[in-house]
Amino acid sequence: MSVVNCAQRGHGNYLENQPSVALAMLIAGLRFPLWTTGLAVGWMAFRVVYAVGYTQADQTGGKGRLYGSPFWFAQLGLFGLAGYTGLKMVM
Repeated sequence: MSVVNCAQRGHGNYLENQPSVALAMLIAGLRFPLWTTGLAVGWMAFRVVYAVGYTQADQTGGKGRLYGSPFWFAQLGLFGLAGYTGLKMVM
């Protein structure tokens, strides 16, 4: 894949994930502001590493993106905190 194609795919992946993560940050931040901040900073930092790695010309097939793939753990953590906050608000 070309570098431009990898950059476009990485940006598209970001645009798919960012709205749900932003909503999860808003909800989870009501009950867990410090955990939410830490996970959000981690998510953003790993997204930058993901994008830089994905657009490296020396990595064939965008394999450099694997260095930033731990952003999924931060994203799942935010979703979990948002779900827990939502359940506590309903109960």
